[in-house]
Amino acid sequence: MNRGAMLQASDGKLYWVVATDPKARPGVTMLNLLVSQDRGLTWEYRGPVAWDEQVLLNETSLVQTVGGDLVAFVRTGGLDDHGVCVRSHDLGRTWEPWEDMGFKGHPYHALRLSDGRVYLLYGYRHEPYGIRARLLDAECTRFDGDELVLRDDGGNTDLGYPWSCITADGRILSVYYFNRGGGTRYIAGTFVDVD
Repeated sequence: MNRGAMLQASDGKLYWVVATDPKARPGVTMLNLLVSQDRGLTWEYRGPVAWDEQVLLNETSLVQTVGGDLVAFVRTGGLDDHGVCVRSHDLGRTWEPWEDMGFKGHPYHALRLSDGRVYLLYGYRHEPYGIRARLLDAECTRFDGDELVLRDDGGNTDLGYPWSCITADGRILSVYYFNRGGGTRYIAGTFVDVD
């Protein structure tokens, strides 16, 4: 299962981190990597990415850094709503242990910008409810930068599931599931200019 973003990496293959619920360990999720060499017609299981006995790991967005690392941004449960990242230096053959990014969000979408930095977008399900983002360095090694508040007028926690792209004029278009005052849910968008 996964609502997160797959990635076409520098080798031309598609990489997709998906969550499974192992039958032997009810309530424990495991992240696994699938790889496709034929643009998604068939998939090969590459191996495990991360798992934890206490923290649920699920919806994942994947990006490749300028230096070639794969970085997975992961929604969690049981970690005070903090997101985590998991890194591979060898195109997903091995992964470092997951790292707490130190801020709340669910779920995430990562977009590599033309200058190499990564724009990380996420729903914010705490008052004031909304949509937020951070600009990360090109190798995604620091998470303590300024938080951009795109929206803080959400009606309740039922929002997020964001996605971003770069428009023809160089702006970022961030779209997301949203509600105001607990009313009808809808898809909204915000244009963002970054320096």
